[in-house]
Amino acid sequence: MSKIKHYWRFVIVWLANSLLIYLADSIYPSSFELGTIFVSRALAPFVAGLLLTVICKLGKLAANKLGIELKGKYAKFAYYWLINSAGIWLIARFSAYTGLGIFAYYWALYLGFFTSLSQWLIRQAFKRSKMV
Repeated sequence: MSKIKHYWRFVIVWLANSLLIYLADSIYPSSFELGTIFVSRALAPFVAGLLLTVICKLGKLAANKLGIELKGKYAKFAYYWLINSAGIWLIARFSAYTGLGIFAYYWALYLGFFTSLSQWLIRQAFKRSKMV
């Protein structure tokens, strides 16, 4: 049952990341671009959201392996904000294959903040429902 909960959380975070990427493109169309010749506009948020979710998971594993102790919720939030922002920037650097383009690096910081916030809210919801 624990594996199913793990996969369920992963899918929920993936969909939340994809939704935020889609909303960012919808609200700020001159700063974000979805779709390329390789990835359709409809599929691009899901591809970029999946990659961002995987990068975030790798960031968590890296912190554990390197012995980085994140004390307190503010330190954890700042760490994941950095990971998400770097992940968005990296995904956008390979926009031809990921389908997500950004106008400038600071848009990655903005979107990274909101993806970190949504991931934190999802984690709190899972804690309350005792699925963590």
